[in-house]
Amino acid sequence: MNQLLQNRFVRIFIVALAYFVTGKLGTMFAIPPGVATAVWPPSGMAVAALFFWGNRIWPGVFLGSVLVNIGTLYEPSTLSDVARSFVIASSIAAGSTLQAMAGAYLIRQFVGSIFEKIADVLRFVLIGFSCCLIAATIGTTSLLVGGYISSAVYGMNWLTWWLGDAAGVLLFTPLVLTWKQEIKGKFSIRWKKSWEFSLFLALLFGTSSLIHMGSGVFTVPIPLYFPYIPFVAWAALRFRQFTMVFVTMIISLLAILTTIQMAGSLMIEFLNPALLILQAFIGVSVVTGLLLSSSLYESRQGQIHLKKAHEDLQEKVEEIRLSNLQMEQFTHMVSHDLQEPLHTIIGFVERFKLKLEDSLESKGRDYIDRIGTAAWRMSQLIDGLLTYSRVTRKPAVFEVISLKKVIQELVADLQVRLLETGARVEIGEIPDVYGDRLQLHQLFQNLISNALKFRKQDTSPRVKISSGPLDSESIAIHVEDNGIGIDKKFSNLIFKPFERLNPRQEFEGSGLGLAICQKIVEHHKGQIQFRSELGKGTVFTVILPTVPTRLKRANA
Repeated sequence: MNQLLQNRFVRIFIVALAYFVTGKLGTMFAIPPGVATAVWPPSGMAVAALFFWGNRIWPGVFLGSVLVNIGTLYEPSTLSDVARSFVIASSIAAGSTLQAMAGAYLIRQFVGSIFEKIADVLRFVLIGFSCCLIAATIGTTSLLVGGYISSAVYGMNWLTWWLGDAAGVLLFTPLVLTWKQEIKGKFSIRWKKSWEFSLFLALLFGTSSLIHMGSGVFTVPIPLYFPYIPFVAWAALRFRQFTMVFVTMIISLLAILTTIQMAGSLMIEFLNPALLILQAFIGVSVVTGLLLSSSLYESRQGQIHLKKAHEDLQEKVEEIRLSNLQMEQFTHMVSHDLQEPLHTIIGFVERFKLKLEDSLESKGRDYIDRIGTAAWRMSQLIDGLLTYSRVTRKPAVFEVISLKKVIQELVADLQVRLLETGARVEIGEIPDVYGDRLQLHQLFQNLISNALKFRKQDTSPRVKISSGPLDSESIAIHVEDNGIGIDKKFSNLIFKPFERLNPRQEFEGSGLGLAICQKIVEHHKGQIQFRSELGKGTVFTVILPTVPTRLKRANA
């Protein structure tokens, strides 16, 4: 069967037959002489057929259109009338064929086979209305030239033809396209609730019955079928896309039947307006349904992509966490193992200086001093690495801490250095925080030590520690100094390990102090920031969690 369908001539025959059958159904709602209809299903079928099977099967569209129109236009009275009928029917068929080829090509280029995005729907609607200008113009002009219509009704016939073809494309092309995707299983069932669909059908046909009962009493066109619009929205939001389009087709047929029933009581001058209102309803219904359906599909796809991106991000975060943990474990192991031979070197250097310093020349003593200095620097670096790795390796003990007391204790520990440098430390009101006492001691010791170290010559260091609330869950601690400041070009480097902003000859250090500070703050789910002006000083701001409400109540 599949091999048979692959044959071009078989496909041409199928398209011609489908065009003829749907065309005969469409002419039931035609304006005299029977070629301009409220809805023209073959236009949508033809576009869908050429979309899937390619423009090579255009003869099927042409042949089907000729057969449909010749049945309407055929006049066997004279030979010239017969010839005229065939010529006009062929001219109309040429317009229908060109329209189908243009529509299929444009949809293939700019939309695709499914309506995944709102932009797809908008492009499809624009293509549907645009390509239908071809058949409407060629067909109506052919009727005018052939004498089937007068110039007085040309405009109305052209408008009805255009809107009828457009309604056919908007309604029946999505029906075929979504049916094809339904077969492939592209769209999964959104709601497996048979009871809901049963209720939907019951309410739909109940509404249709009420509309049908009241449709034959009006002498002017009243759009009684607009109560169907909520059913289109319901189908779009709760069912599959194919189901929504199929339901819209059923609703359109119900609206057509309502219009037919109304036509019996309408005054003749209101027949064309009634058809135009019907076409507008069909267009609004199908576009509304497609927009809602594609919007929901787009939203669901966005949620899927967002979830996938979140999972990928979580996976990457976990990879980085494990990598950092392994690096910290390695750093701790290496640093710990390096300490023993380094202490041995330092010990022998000291013994060597005590016993042999007097017997060495000045050059030899200089070499010994350099070895000792290098060993001491190496020891400081290893101590920094160990401290850096311990921040996350050692389990933190979080508790309510009097941060002011912690800072006062470490200032007392630094008293000798404060006296040497002539520094003054001002401690303002600092509230209690929730954190690890040892880590916070290390954090503020590093910040205050840096303020003392990076001081200006001939200027006594001044360090001011203050605080300010940010919100109910965090507080900002400010450490302000009057030191040398930090150049803006180093803003992205100061918290990185081993980054030195000043020559070692001017300021000693391992380059790990601020990196340790950042590690401690991150371990407390906080932040550390700074602002600085070269030559005027620096302000470090540490954001830490406040004491949880439950602990405040417990301590009250």
